[in-house]
Amino acid sequence: MEILVNFTILFLGLMSVCYAQTTTIDPGSTNETKTITIGFLAPDDTTVYRLVRFNGGAMTVAVRDVNRNPDLLPGYELKFRYMDTHGNEEGSIRALTDLWRNGNVAFIGPGLTCTTEAKVSAALNLPMISYFCKEPAVSDKENYRTFARTVPTTEKVAESVLALLDQFDWKVISVVAARDPQFSRVMTRLEKFLPLHGVRVQHALSYENPYYPMYPIKDNRLKDIIDQSFADTRIYVFIPAEPYELHAFLEDLGEKGLLNDGKYFVVAIFFKIFDETFREGLIRGFDYPAENITQRIQYLHNVIMLFYTSVMSPDYNEFKIEAKEYLSLPPFNFNSTLLEGEGFHIEITEDAAYIYDAVMLYANALNQTLSEGGNITNGADIIDNILGKPYQNSLEKSVTF
Repeated sequence: MEILVNFTILFLGLMSVCYAQTTTIDPGSTNETKTITIGFLAPDDTTVYRLVRFNGGAMTVAVRDVNRNPDLLPGYELKFRYMDTHGNEEGSIRALTDLWRNGNVAFIGPGLTCTTEAKVSAALNLPMISYFCKEPAVSDKENYRTFARTVPTTEKVAESVLALLDQFDWKVISVVAARDPQFSRVMTRLEKFLPLHGVRVQHALSYENPYYPMYPIKDNRLKDIIDQSFADTRIYVFIPAEPYELHAFLEDLGEKGLLNDGKYFVVAIFFKIFDETFREGLIRGFDYPAENITQRIQYLHNVIMLFYTSVMSPDYNEFKIEAKEYLSLPPFNFNSTLLEGEGFHIEITEDAAYIYDAVMLYANALNQTLSEGGNITNGADIIDNILGKPYQNSLEKSVTF
């Protein structure tokens, strides 16, 4: 367990994975290279999460690496077509069906939503591997037989939270979460899962985000939640969209005098890898004056934080550099240099690893399927060659899907 400025960092498992081995196949007697086109579904034109602007380049890196590997899909060239899902289910389904009509035989994605999309891909018997969706429903392989994912589910997050609560024998909590779908789904899962294991959830409350905790735009949305819940709550599970929202929550708890004697505690969940860049943002918050840092660190004494496990691969930093470089090329054509020249930091997140591993999972599973005499359009067979197989992930650990 790692200690940082007197607060504890715990880790959730980062389930980014790739195949440990490949299988040799014979594409036939002809020397002609055949093309396999897959679809990349990701949000960009949305206020929720512009994933492509940060991590889309990972898709290009993955497809390039598949094509450079002579033992992976020999006789075939892998290509992809990107379509914006606009961050909602309707846009995602529209993009998926458009890709299908244009001959794409597999789907990497989508971002944010996936339940209906996974059902559509099952009806088409085409594989869909998501790098983002945490919805538990799609784990049902009878109904979603052509779906897999490289991102941990809300079930895994709930299990990690339960393990922490059990460690300290905390049996009564309240959950507070940002209202974005990816956070509210986790709150809903905790609300259902924890009572099954002896933990009572007194309140499950959400707030509109983003929430900037600085005057004059700071308001009472978090104070109102605290007023509503503090009388019968001592342990808060807090799921912020950004670190500065955690600071705002702690500041409002502190102003009410609830952080003075150790009776109140906050478990904060962050769906990202902890690194030094995040550490700096975590300490400084959002545009706070330097004199407030001492008070902020004092508040953090009352916090336990859960993060994804850090990537251990020595090649990860090089991968992030490549993924960022490919952002400026088609089909994304995003020039991050202009924004960084204005002082904005473009961060390649762990979602890029999930995208990369989704492509590798697909390519290796298709490789196996073809070696067994299967075909490119049998999604059920391809996914069967993913499930239950051992992989070497980016943590340099073996993972079974």
